[in-house]
Amino acid sequence: MTAKAMIQQALPGFYAQPTRALSLTQPYAWAVAQGIKSIENRTWWSMIRGPIWIASSQQVRWAYYREARDLIERVSGVQVPRLDDLPCGYIVGRASIVDCILPGGYTVITTQQAQGARKLYQARLDAAALGQSVEQLKHPGPRHSLHPHPFHFLDQYGYVLEDQRPVPKPVPCSGHQRWWDVPADVLAALAEQDEAPR
Repeated sequence: MTAKAMIQQALPGFYAQPTRALSLTQPYAWAVAQGIKSIENRTWWSMIRGPIWIASSQQVRWAYYREARDLIERVSGVQVPRLDDLPCGYIVGRASIVDCILPGGYTVITTQQAQGARKLYQARLDAAALGQSVEQLKHPGPRHSLHPHPFHFLDQYGYVLEDQRPVPKPVPCSGHQRWWDVPADVLAALAEQDEAPR
């Protein structure tokens, strides 16, 4: 049985239409919606799991796009579209958050352990840089089964994504930082696309 099937059996409705979204800067929004990038890195911890919409941020710096494009192409071998061809300021896809890789590449055991994982990772780096022992700075738990992952930034929380897919027609929507609720009219437009024959 696949991970998705087990989740559906244990949590009916887990993969239902989402109501909240996460904003990503292009070309990462495109790569996540296409299922190319299955890890989304954030500097903050969240217990949110389940379906989310993927929104593309309205503004992109050229240097940021170039660096992200190079990483995606190096890891996946897939050519990234030109920046002018990527929609910015739209809902471009959806995905489901199913897990999280902690900073340093560890598995979540408890919420308290997860919340402190980034500070602990930085403390270990600082101690090692100063030539100090890191023995007193215990690892936060066992290594995650996906570690090392080419899309996981070791100093951040890597949210594991499944069930990724683009929307047939991106819907204009102004995004926000962190998690945000998608306006009702945008949800209605997205629902019409889900219900439309293909």
